[in-house]
Parts: sequence; C-alpha cells; structure tokens
Amino acid sequence: IYTGEDTLSLHDALPISKWTSHPDFKEQVASENPASTYVDTPAVIDEDHKLVTSRGPATSSAFAYALAQVLGVDTSQLEDAMQYSYLRDHINEA
Repeated sequence: IYTGEDTLSLHDALPISKWTSHPDFKEQVASENPASTYVDTPAVIDEDHKLVTSRGPATSSAFAYALAQVLGVDTSQLEDAMQYSYLRDHINEA
C-alpha cells in the first residue's frame, strides 16, 4: 500500500501500467517508468496489467474495496453502510 509502487518500479513491473502512489514517491516512480500513467486517486485498478495500487495507509479502505472488486465482489452496499461512499464523494469539500 505505501511503498509497493517503489518496489514494483525497482523490479521493472510498472513500465506501461496505470498506478498511484504516496506523493513522496510519485516523481521517482514516474521518472523510472516514463511510459506508465500516474493516476491521482486513492486507489487504481489496472485490469490490463493485473495491478492494484493505492496512495498509502490512509487509503487502505479504497485499496481493500478495489481488491474486492477485482475479485468480483460488488462492494457498493458495504461502501454505503461504512460511509465510504459519502467520504469519497465529499472529501474535497472540507
């Protein structure tokens, strides 16, 4: 969740993937993988490359929901029940 993208980058696993990371690693990973695509969201699912990434510990819920979705689970009811949908939709209003 936190430095996984850095590790993936070191092992050449992000060459053309869509990914996100902790902001502290964004520039380094992007420079090591110029053909890849950084996405500024809490979690990113790259179905083409079978990769799920997130920005850090505070995005663990987004990461967990993304993993469940990749496994075919509809997480919408749980996201609503846990107030995650509300948080996701209103995070920038503060």
